[in-house]
Amino acid sequence: VARAASDAKGEFTAYISHEIRSPLNALLGYLTLARSYIGDAQQLSDCFVKSEYAANHLLQLINDVLDMGAIESGKLQIAANRFDLETLLETLAAIYNAQARNRGLHYSVEGAEQPERYLIGDDLRLKQVLANLLSNAMKFTPRGGTVTLRARQEAAGEGRVRMLFSVADTGAGMTESFQKQLFQPFTQQDANVAARYGGSGLGLNIAKHLTDLMGGTITVVSAPGEGSTFTVALTLPVDATKRELTERQPDARAYFQGMRLLLVEDNDMNMEIASELLKQAGGFLIETAANGREAVDRFTAAPAGTFDAILMDVRMP
Repeated sequence: VARAASDAKGEFTAYISHEIRSPLNALLGYLTLARSYIGDAQQLSDCFVKSEYAANHLLQLINDVLDMGAIESGKLQIAANRFDLETLLETLAAIYNAQARNRGLHYSVEGAEQPERYLIGDDLRLKQVLANLLSNAMKFTPRGGTVTLRARQEAAGEGRVRMLFSVADTGAGMTESFQKQLFQPFTQQDANVAARYGGSGLGLNIAKHLTDLMGGTITVVSAPGEGSTFTVALTLPVDATKRELTERQPDARAYFQGMRLLLVEDNDMNMEIASELLKQAGGFLIETAANGREAVDRFTAAPAGTFDAILMDVRMP
């Protein structure tokens, strides 16, 4: 078993190296092309759009690998936050409506309004699980097909509900033998799938681990040529306060205008990007330090209350 696991990881390392190079090469290629299109706004915009798509694909691959590492080391924690179920489903709808249009698919959400709207749980991880299932469904469903997200709520005792989320598609479906290893890491149905659709081969394994950590289950019903339906079942506490979570927030720039940040970053390009984005989006006043020692010196030398916050990489030299 240990040797088989080691072989699988070795194959995965070779595979993921190729998968990471592909969007990275595309990103660098489109940025190179962009230089030659200075002055041609339409061509330049097209290069930027495609560069962003490649960068997001690369980021997703890296996030999958990092999440898998956190899961295997036991360091991934599940939060218990109050969240708005309706808003969560609306957010997913907004994201995947656009994807469905681009892919020529029919996408719908059923059961967005439930008796208990405000729940306690890790909405970010729940959204990650559902997003993974929806992305896979759209990836493997041909143009003209249908993808449906359904939500259903059942009573589960005092102050708790059982949430059932299902993602159904009319895509390629899966063989019974593959379903048995579906949630194992470093596996995809066949090499043609990997070559055609890409991906890390970790998404469903991560979704399974996250669902387990949240105390739920994830199951699948599928057959070749008949599509697939994944169902996530979670029991969650109901928030009893009934407060609205959609209070109007102040404009970010007005709220943060004039606040002083100490930005600590040892990469010059990241420093420049972070500084400009923080100035533009929040109106922050930025002071910088290139490493941890410099940051400590700047902080201790400044009068008390000089900095409203310090932003620092967790692995700062």
